[in-house]
Amino acid sequence: MGAIGVAVSHQLAKSRLDTAAMACHRLREVAQRHFIDHADDADCPTPTSLRAAHEIDSTTTTDDPWGTAYRIECLPEEVIASSAGPDRAFGSEDDIRVPGPRRRTAPVATRP
Repeated sequence: MGAIGVAVSHQLAKSRLDTAAMACHRLREVAQRHFIDHADDADCPTPTSLRAAHEIDSTTTTDDPWGTAYRIECLPEEVIASSAGPDRAFGSEDDIRVPGPRRRTAPVATRP
């Protein structure tokens, strides 16, 4: 029974990490789209503001699997979504961060 408990515990921990990473990917994508749709808005969105603006739906959680709110950082050329990870403290080694280039405008098709 002990081996089963260890295996289940390990699988639960891995599932939480995977869930947080997928949520960070999704939040980053939504934040990037926010900048395209609201080019005049220079403020970095938060998960709560994205929910209030209906850019994420009410079933999307704004807290990671450990109960800490996700963060979105908007740097000049990059949007980063992050989870504090299992220790619930940002800035530590177990943080889950999803970087990606910040797209300022929608791609425009050009003709030769």
